[in-house]
Amino acid sequence: MTSVQSRRLLLSGNKLKFMILNIILAFIVSCQAAKPIQKEQVNGKEVVKKTAVDSPVVQRNPHLQSKDSLYQPFPKTIKSKYVISVFLPLYFDSLHREQNQKTPLSVSRDFYKGMMLAADTLKRCGTNLDIHFFDSEKRWTYQSLKDTVKNNNTDLIIGPLLESHIKFMDSLSKTEHINYVSSLQSEEKCNNNEFYLQSGPSPSQEGLAGAMLIKNNLQGRKIFVINDRRTEFSPITDAFTSQFKPEEITVINCHNKGVAALPNPFPYSDSNVVFIPSKSESFVNQIVSKFRVDSQNISFIAPMQWQFFKSFEGELWEKYKVHVVSPYFIDYDNPALNGFIRKYRTKYQEEPSVWTFIGFDELAFYGNMLHSYGKYFQVELGNLSTPMLHTTYMLRHSRNGCGWQNEYVNVLEFHNYQLNQVAH
Repeated sequence: MTSVQSRRLLLSGNKLKFMILNIILAFIVSCQAAKPIQKEQVNGKEVVKKTAVDSPVVQRNPHLQSKDSLYQPFPKTIKSKYVISVFLPLYFDSLHREQNQKTPLSVSRDFYKGMMLAADTLKRCGTNLDIHFFDSEKRWTYQSLKDTVKNNNTDLIIGPLLESHIKFMDSLSKTEHINYVSSLQSEEKCNNNEFYLQSGPSPSQEGLAGAMLIKNNLQGRKIFVINDRRTEFSPITDAFTSQFKPEEITVINCHNKGVAALPNPFPYSDSNVVFIPSKSESFVNQIVSKFRVDSQNISFIAPMQWQFFKSFEGELWEKYKVHVVSPYFIDYDNPALNGFIRKYRTKYQEEPSVWTFIGFDELAFYGNMLHSYGKYFQVELGNLSTPMLHTTYMLRHSRNGCGWQNEYVNVLEFHNYQLNQVAH
C-alpha cells in the first residue's frame, strides 16, 4: 500500500468553532463559535437569524434527539480522535509523472498544502485528527480500498479529488456508512447515498443562481439563452429556463452551426440579458463577436470557465457587465485574507493558488464538523451556513439522491475591471 501519512494532531483544550466571515479569514488568532441558522418571523416575514452556541458539544445538542428522521441513519457518535483519509492523484507508480501528469499533480500539491495549514489551525484550536493521504491513482480494488479505510478506522473520506481510477468510492461509503466528501466534482444524480457530501454546487444550482440574479437584480430585461450542442439539454440550462414562463424567455439552440444559427436580425429589446452556459471558448467568442458588432444594451451571464479563456478581454467584460455564477470566489481585496496569505508565504515561499484555499477550507470545515458534532454530523448541516475562504458552506439534503450538496453559488459581477461579489 502506498500512503503518505500526515502528522498526528494531539488533543488540546478548547475546540475550533466556526467563524463569521472576517474572523475565519483571520484564523491564525481566533476560534469563534458555530452559528446555526435559525428562522424567525419579523413583521410577518420569515428572516434568518444567527445565534451563537458556546457550551461543550456533548451538552449543547439536546435537540439532536428530536430530529428523528435524521438521527436514525446518523447516530450521535462522539470520539476523542477522528480519522480522515484523503485520496489525491499523486501518480506514484508513473515513471514520468512530473511530465505526463503535471496539472493534476499541481492541483494535488496545492490542495495538500492548504490542508496542512488547516491542520495547524485545527490543532491549535483543540481538534484531534489523524489524517492519512493516499494515491488515488494506485491500482485499487474494492476490497483493497475497503481494507484500507477499515483498518485505519476512517471516519471521513475526502476524495478522489479529480477523475480517478476509483469508481466505487460512493458504493463503499454507502455500504460501510462512512461519510465521503467530493471536494471538486459535482453530481446531478447519485445512488441515494446519505453519506455523500458535495462541497461544490451542482450545475443545476448554478443555473438557478443565474435565474435568481435576473429576478432580483436585472428585472425588466428581455431574456435570451444561447446554447451550443453540449448545453442544449444540460442541467444548468434546464434549471435556468425552468424559472421563467415560456413567454418570458427566448431559447436559441445553435447545435453545430455557431453564430449562423442566430436569428437575423436578432430580436433585441431596449434592455437585454443573455445567458450563455457554454464552456467552449471558440463558441463563446463567435457569439460575443456578433453582439459586439450590433452594440446593443446587453448584460451577459456566464459560467465560471469564462474567466480562464485565453481571449479574455477586460474592456468587453466591462462593457457588457458580465455576471459569473461560480462554485468559488477568492476576494483578494478583502484585507481579512492577509493572515492566510502571509502564513502561506512564510511556510511555502510561494503564492497560494485557488486549490490551496479550497484545500484549507475542506479540512477546516469538515474537521471542525467532526469535532463539534461527531462522526455523523449530518444532523446539524441543515442549520449551518458557514463562510470560508473560497465559498460559503451551506450543505442541504439533496432531493436527487445525492446525499448532501452545497447550495451556495457565488454570484459575481465584472465592474471596474475586476470581479466583485453580488449580495444574495
